[in-house]
Amino acid sequence: MKKSTRAVVKCFENDSKKYYPILIESSFENVEKNIFEVCPKSKRFVVITDDVVRDLHGDRFMAAFKSSTKVDMFVVPNGEATKCREWKAKIEDWMFNELNCHRDCAMIALGGGVVGDLVGFVAATFMRGVPFVQVPTTMLAMVDSSVGGKTAIDTPSGKNLVGAFHQPKLVFMDLSTLKTLPSRQLSNGLCEAIKMAACLDKSFFEFLEANVDAALALDFETTSRIVQRSVEL
Repeated sequence: MKKSTRAVVKCFENDSKKYYPILIESSFENVEKNIFEVCPKSKRFVVITDDVVRDLHGDRFMAAFKSSTKVDMFVVPNGEATKCREWKAKIEDWMFNELNCHRDCAMIALGGGVVGDLVGFVAATFMRGVPFVQVPTTMLAMVDSSVGGKTAIDTPSGKNLVGAFHQPKLVFMDLSTLKTLPSRQLSNGLCEAIKMAACLDKSFFEFLEANVDAALALDFETTSRIVQRSVEL
């Protein structure tokens, strides 16, 4: 049986209400259809991921695109050091010089928070702004950094000092990607959910307390509820 759920996040931009869907699924099966729905004018798609995520999920993600639309992938090194001016420029130069991208392109961030922040900032500034989609692959990115439109890179003076607010058109979460996470990274994301629950939602906190084993085992129903409620909060 296909497992999926849907949450809707309400965004406010330029004094007008804008919405983008948060899709929580168990595979990449529907990713192409949903991305094309939110980026109907885009003729080229640029996937940015890191070398670790590429090895774990890159082939399966690219295989989900079955149409003739051009989809290209660029791989950056895994780690916080990649979230910098140098790699932002490398991505932009590749898009300009190798792909000849214009405003009719859209970007896809496949990975954790570092990739999401970096790609979102490139999308915010490339040709004065192009659409982008978040495809988070870590628990922390799913419950926090992929939602809200905060994009940035680090500088020698500090973290996240250069950036922009640029909302994604879609956040597509394949919960099966969490099965490849080291236990420490899974716990990091769950701790963020616990923090939000402790601050904002007593019943959600009690649910987490009662279902910690199922959460650590990545039971789909439990995990999807945790992700959805965290996104809502």
